[in-house]
Amino acid sequence: MLKKIDFYAQVIIVIAMVILAIVSLFIGSYFFGALLLLMPLGLWQLISALFYAASKSPQTDKKILNRYWMASATGIILLILGILLRDNNGNQLAMVLITIALSICFLTALYYVYLYKKYFLHAKSAEENSGIGSV
Repeated sequence: MLKKIDFYAQVIIVIAMVILAIVSLFIGSYFFGALLLLMPLGLWQLISALFYAASKSPQTDKKILNRYWMASATGIILLILGILLRDNNGNQLAMVLITIALSICFLTALYYVYLYKKYFLHAKSAEENSGIGSV
């Protein structure tokens, strides 16, 4: 039940983000609403991935998360670099790094929703797989 709540909450945030991004093509100020939704979604997914990695899931399922962790780390590092390199005059390099980082973060968020749906949503826990608790 918690897996479904986790998954569908992420889907709702992604749908809202995509709708705001599409609306921002016509009204520019909605783009920042889409970016603001990226932060809680990213934090939610990082916490979800941490809980899943710490669970008693099979080792092969944890290996599936490796690309997600690499993409997340890349996005976060580029975002931090962009923020650190930014000055008051709008440094071009910093803005490029921030744009690339936000793009990576958005694509990583979509990738995690895909991974969650394909591998984790309907996966049985280790206790169910081992038969513990069955009569």
